[in-house]
Amino acid sequence: MSQGFAKPSFILYTLIAIFAVGSCSLLQSAWAQKKKTEKSAKESYTRPAPTRPIKPTIPSADRYQEDKVFLEYADSLYRPANEFEEFQIVKGAVKFRQGGMWMFCDSAYYYPAKNSLDAFGHVEMRQGDTLFVYADKLFYDGLSKHATLTHGPSRGNVELKNRSVTLVTDSLDYDVNSQLGWYTTGGQLDDDVNTLTSIYGEYSPSTKVARFRNDVLLVNRKDGYRLITDELEYNTSTHIADINSTTRIEGANDIMINRVFVSG
Repeated sequence: MSQGFAKPSFILYTLIAIFAVGSCSLLQSAWAQKKKTEKSAKESYTRPAPTRPIKPTIPSADRYQEDKVFLEYADSLYRPANEFEEFQIVKGAVKFRQGGMWMFCDSAYYYPAKNSLDAFGHVEMRQGDTLFVYADKLFYDGLSKHATLTHGPSRGNVELKNRSVTLVTDSLDYDVNSQLGWYTTGGQLDDDVNTLTSIYGEYSPSTKVARFRNDVLLVNRKDGYRLITDELEYNTSTHIADINSTTRIEGANDIMINRVFVSG
């Protein structure tokens, strides 16, 4: 036999190997197609949409850290790409918390790394059941625990409520650490006895002490007298005012003065 032709047994073995490889490929393809068909049959229904938005969480974080500002809830969260500073845009029933202070708004820019936020629309700060602050805008620094609140379309004034005390102004700063709120552009404080207005005023919900400066006017709604001065300290629990500057009192007798006012 000529050496130019392959032996018949070699050719036969080669054909058998080719046929075997092809058969395996066909079997694998058929098995994969069968599995795909079975999966499609199991999931032939339409997946239902979520009944409510997913609540953003930070599973790996201790959510009870007193100094950390946490995003507790939002209807939607968007993280812009290619921004120099990392932040999140949250909207709809937004809820933040830092320790015992809760903050609510319609929308906000949230800066997790800076521990701060800028909140807009129907803003509310709430601490326990005794302190409530309402505003249109809130700029909150969680590192210093300082809040700046201003009025706007959703809230005509900034309003702080502490039991029977209500403080109203256009712009209010509030320090969570010292529990002190103050205004510098004019405001009014009311309790169940007196109304006080001034250019500058501050109030501490923890001590119940308020201080006023510049064009201070105290009006007693029960006895009808007025006190006009430039500096005054007032206790909302005792309703006693300490006068610290030249004062004019209108419509009051000596008995009223001794009962209500203590000279400073």
